[in-house]
Amino acid sequence: CADLLRTGQSGTLYLREVEEATPSVQTIFIELLQVHTTDTGVAPRLISGTSIRLFDRVVSGAFSAELFYRLNILHINVLSD
Repeated sequence: CADLLRTGQSGTLYLREVEEATPSVQTIFIELLQVHTTDTGVAPRLISGTSIRLFDRVVSGAFSAELFYRLNILHINVLSD
């Protein structure tokens, strides 16, 4: 994962349906955001998408509160018909 970040350091990683990430994958994302930003100087740019209210998954314990906090810097709500 670190090699991918270094290779695409000026790019953006899009996480589609992020709520489906398993706890182990959520931990990897947290580590990427925390460790690799400080150790390698590479600041990964992530955009995540979901079709549900992710906060509800955090409250129920099904999604990492720490990852939610790190991803929820700018929240854009897109309504559908």
